[in-house]
Amino acid sequence: MRMNPMRAVLAALALAVLALPAGGMMAAAPARAQSISSLTDYLTRDTTAKAPPPALTAPPPVLRYGADVGRGAPYIFRDPAAPARIVGFEVDLMAQLGARLSRLPVLVQSEAETLRPSLVSGLYELAVGGLDVAAPGQAGVEFTIPYYATFGQIVIRRDQPAINRIDALKGMTIGVLKGSRLRDTLAAVPDVVLRVFDTAPEAYAALKAGSLEAVVTDYPVALYHAQHDPAVMFTGPPVGRIEYGLALKAGAQPALLGALNTAIYAMSRDGTLRELLDRWELWTPVMAQETGDTRPLQAQPTAREYVLALTMPDGIVPRLERYVRFLPQFVRAALTTLEVAVLGLLLALAAGALLAVLHARGGRLLRGATGAYVDVIGGTPLLVLLLFVCYGLPEAGLPIGPFLAGVLALGLHHAAGMAEAYRTRLAVVTRTQMEAAVSLNMSRGQAFKAVVLPQAVRALLPSTARGFVLVLKDSSLVSVILLADLTRTYESVASVHQDFLGIGLLVAAIYLVLGLPFARLAAWAERVAEETLPPVRG
Repeated sequence: MRMNPMRAVLAALALAVLALPAGGMMAAAPARAQSISSLTDYLTRDTTAKAPPPALTAPPPVLRYGADVGRGAPYIFRDPAAPARIVGFEVDLMAQLGARLSRLPVLVQSEAETLRPSLVSGLYELAVGGLDVAAPGQAGVEFTIPYYATFGQIVIRRDQPAINRIDALKGMTIGVLKGSRLRDTLAAVPDVVLRVFDTAPEAYAALKAGSLEAVVTDYPVALYHAQHDPAVMFTGPPVGRIEYGLALKAGAQPALLGALNTAIYAMSRDGTLRELLDRWELWTPVMAQETGDTRPLQAQPTAREYVLALTMPDGIVPRLERYVRFLPQFVRAALTTLEVAVLGLLLALAAGALLAVLHARGGRLLRGATGAYVDVIGGTPLLVLLLFVCYGLPEAGLPIGPFLAGVLALGLHHAAGMAEAYRTRLAVVTRTQMEAAVSLNMSRGQAFKAVVLPQAVRALLPSTARGFVLVLKDSSLVSVILLADLTRTYESVASVHQDFLGIGLLVAAIYLVLGLPFARLAAWAERVAEETLPPVRG
């Protein structure tokens, strides 16, 4: 380092003054040595800006992982006492892995059916949620070493005879969960009839209603959703073998895959994984055989006790109190729904008006193009369009977030209907009002601005108000592309508490509050239009 000459002189003078033998200065040399050193360091310091150590300033890098919150306990689910908080065995697992990798785990909510395509498209780095490493339909992904091994558990009604062998399931109607490898295992039983369910509460409800003779799910699912239910019971031997792993896009991040494997192995050796599983009461003989750990319980099952205490059936007053606790979560979800619906409507209005003008004023080519848009996009189911925009465009090199995908799909889909409504009303207003205005010696531009446009706006108001109600209803479909809207929140909260009726009524009331003002506005606008606009002539 090259020191500034002026600073060198000042440093020399300071040393000389401090070294003078006045008033016992030299006697105090040891005590003053630090002061001299500090002063010299300050005067001769390098003034080049240096960044502080990264560990003191920068937050840890984020580790984005996708999971289906509706998967339910014990994997990943909403805290029954505070629905805004996400908890679960695998949330705790990701916290442990994040700490070992010096990464901050951030959950990206997804649907079970869209975990793999979202992972492949790069919305997150890995996916979790009781993912069987050998389940079908895993093209394009790779798994870490297993962190949990379990089996399928048979559940029947208490009024049924016990089942001692798997082949005793012959001829039975059995419920299984979507995407489970147990489906293939049970399909080998002669004459068995399999019914596939989206969620465990739905399957066990069908069993208790008598439409099923048994339900076979992963043991953790049965433990949290059926064992405490007095109407059903566990029976039979373990069915198959299931291993859970973390999923990554195949070949995309070998370093992350290696780090996760190392961390999982270390957790299984130092007792961290065993303690975590004990807390959720998930340690099984299969895990003991897998790891060689035959020790007694290493942690009290506080997590399971907490979940069961808050989800057991209760009276009317506790349920109402629980619904009040849900309100903040549902209000946030309603705001997301409203935001998507409003932006989608604005896009539909703009795109629909453009299509209508192009069809009315353009040549044959433009009329054909706009007609094709209305036929193709308007005739495509909205769900298909949502999946295409959210997952198809990223595969073509056009990455797009779930929120924007929802707005685009809603807007483009409803633009087709808006264009038809606009075209019809504009044609009527133009024929009647334009002719009258021109007969009064107004130019066509003046007539359009002063006569046609106000009449057209009044005529289109009912279509606009009705359009918002339709967009609001259709916005419930955006839950399939990761958005935590009202529908998605309803599914995840109701699955935890197994209360689809009461919570469903609450969500229906929120949708009514959102849509009723616009339904009333549409009815009022229709009355005004009928009273003030000329009748439609063919």
